[in-house]
Amino acid sequence: MREETGQKHMTALAAVTLLAVFAVSILLALLAGAGAYRRLVDRDAAAFDGRTAAQYIATRVRQSDGADAVAVEDFCGLPCLTLKEWNGGDGSQYVTRLYCYDGSLWELYTAAEVEAGLTDGERVMELDGLELSLEDGLLNADLTLKSGETETVYLSLRSGEVGA
Repeated sequence: MREETGQKHMTALAAVTLLAVFAVSILLALLAGAGAYRRLVDRDAAAFDGRTAAQYIATRVRQSDGADAVAVEDFCGLPCLTLKEWNGGDGSQYVTRLYCYDGSLWELYTAAEVEAGLTDGERVMELDGLELSLEDGLLNADLTLKSGETETVYLSLRSGEVGA
C-alpha cells in the first residue's frame, strides 16, 4: 500500500513538474514574441515618420514649384525652405517657410514683407534636423528623425528658374 501511495505521489509530482515546464516554456515564448513585436512596431513607426516628413516637404514643394518660387534661405540663423507665391489680384507676395526648430518641423505662412520669428509658425511634426541645399534645379533635403535615422529627399524643380 505504501509503495502504491508513493507511486501515485511520484506520478502526480511528475505531472505537475511537466505542467510547470510547459507553462514556463509558453511564457518565455510569449515574452520573446512580444519583444519582437515591439521592435517591429517601433521600426515601422520610425519609417512612417520618415516617409511622412519627406512626403510633406515634397508635396509642399510640388504645390509651389513655379518660376523663382522655391529657394533655400537663412531664416533667423536656420536653413529654411522658402516657397513664394503671388496673389493674382493685387500682385502681393506671400511666403511659406519650412524649417526645423526646437525638435520639430515648422511651417510659417506670411506676407513677404512681414518680419516674423521662429515661434510664429506652426509645428508640423517632430523632426530633429533639416539640412537643405538647392543647386541647378535639384533640391536636396536631409531630415534627421527623432530615432536618429535620416531620410533624404531629392526633388527636381521643373517649373522655370529657381532661386538660390
